[in-house]
Amino acid sequence: MLKYLPFAKHFFVKRFPVELTFLVTSRCNARCGHCFYHRDINAKKDELSVEEIAKVFSGLGRLLRVSIGGGEPFIREDMPELTRAICKHSKTPHITIPTNGILTDRIVDSVKRILNSCTDTTLNVGISLDGLGQRRDKIMGVEGSFDKSMETYRALKELKKKYRKFLLGVVLTQTYSNQGEIEKIYEFARDELKPDNIAFSLVRGSSRDEEEMNIDITIYKKMVEKIKKDSFQGRFQFWKVFAWQRNVVYNYVAETHEKNRYLLPCYSGRIRIIITPEGDVYPCEILMLKDRDRFRLGNLRDFDYKIREIFNSDRHYEISKFIKESKCFCRHECDLTTNFFFNPYLLLRRSLLKK
Repeated sequence: MLKYLPFAKHFFVKRFPVELTFLVTSRCNARCGHCFYHRDINAKKDELSVEEIAKVFSGLGRLLRVSIGGGEPFIREDMPELTRAICKHSKTPHITIPTNGILTDRIVDSVKRILNSCTDTTLNVGISLDGLGQRRDKIMGVEGSFDKSMETYRALKELKKKYRKFLLGVVLTQTYSNQGEIEKIYEFARDELKPDNIAFSLVRGSSRDEEEMNIDITIYKKMVEKIKKDSFQGRFQFWKVFAWQRNVVYNYVAETHEKNRYLLPCYSGRIRIIITPEGDVYPCEILMLKDRDRFRLGNLRDFDYKIREIFNSDRHYEISKFIKESKCFCRHECDLTTNFFFNPYLLLRRSLLKK
């Protein structure tokens, strides 16, 4: 627990990122109908190089958590090198990488190399599983994708025998097309794959297929209760304090979806940011997708890779002011987790209610 003490100041002073999502590429080898990033998928991007990434993270200071996404992150052949640069300069205790699991050999080799070079960091790799068998192939638009992802999962599970700081999870997103079988998918993952964790979320943003956004919140709430029960029975490998935190976030997701209104302050753009493949910085994915020009904080190349200069700009001040004064809200699990965890008043209220 001592390793988390340096981040305690962010409960009260929210002026610089403590965690971020880095979309390292827009390239992808799948065509999921529910993809929030579909307008950028496989668009030509001048991706930040490993050298540029090192410059960015050397000026960020220590980070609590880094999520590496895409596109499909492992399409980048330099994933081990860029991840090593992130670990070296951010000293982060946690890195999370979601993947569709199709590129088995490259994924396994990259993960092994990352684990060998980032020995002080807990690496969590989550394989997306939004359907079983041919249903998954259809959802991803790739024949044989389910079998490939299972091959990848089995190979990565072998690595767990050697690497103590390696967590292997499953990423499960509820969409219109899979919500009728979401419980079956979850139980397959829990009982057959036995992952360290299952990240469950609602489809978000603007999907390639807009029908995918028509979710049944009663199904989501039923799944949340199932996950809560399994979490506190020790079915997954994380501390109960984090299980409790995640379960509270699930409740906020459901309530935000049902009420469609602001429920708690948002700290995105202050202690949490998004970096795109070409180095654009945004407060969050939702505002990035809403209006790229309006909510772009700046491009790292224009600021000599110095996040602090972007944070000291008038543009950052105006966008942060907008988020606060407009009571901006969403139901994105990553943002809600940050908003809850770094809100001392919510934590205190929750503690008092338990007494």
